Amino acid sequence: MTVGACDEATIESWLVAWIAREMRVDASRVDAREPLVNFGMGSRQALLLVGDLEDWLGTRVDPTLAWDHPTVEKISRFLAGQMKQAPDDGQRP
Repeated sequence: MTVGACDEATIESWLVAWIAREMRVDASRVDAREPLVNFGMGSRQALLLVGDLEDWLGTRVDPTLAWDHPTVEKISRFLAGQMKQAPDDGQRP
């Protein structure tokens, strides 16, 4: 995944799949507007999420992301905005 290739819908889909897998919730039950804590996410899982996002996106993600943007919808919107601002030279940092 290259940084420039991420849009809001792609990020949201990835997050829903991640939550379904890691929090053991059926993906159809993940409402993008619902707070992440409602799926059982705590500090440990939030840090795992950030690490997995960094690996997937190939860029640094602030460790407080899940607390600053506490829903799938807000995280997706924020990250998509960040991706648009980031230069896409085709190389990972």
